[in-house]
Amino acid sequence: MCDKQTDAWVYFVVHPNSGLKEVLEKCDVELISLSKSEIKNFFKILPFLQEKTIAQEFYPSLPRNILTIATPTIIASKKSIDPQIVKMMRDIFDHHKNELVS
Repeated sequence: MCDKQTDAWVYFVVHPNSGLKEVLEKCDVELISLSKSEIKNFFKILPFLQEKTIAQEFYPSLPRNILTIATPTIIASKKSIDPQIVKMMRDIFDHHKNELVS
């Protein structure tokens, strides 16, 4: 991104993201907020997407919150995994969900 060889970039990550933070701080780039109508158009084509906001507080160089799209997260395991381990993982994610959701 910093070498000006890329015109646009789609990046699906959990926020905050240290790689994105570094790009925003070091390169002349900006995140583009989608309009509500653009998001509705995405939903027509890809109904599994979700509307999300990237909070300005995650990236100090952002001038505002960014309205965008996101994919839902799914946790899966093999049937042979101990159910107590799966429950423990679900409990950890549930306990920290506010920290994991952007």
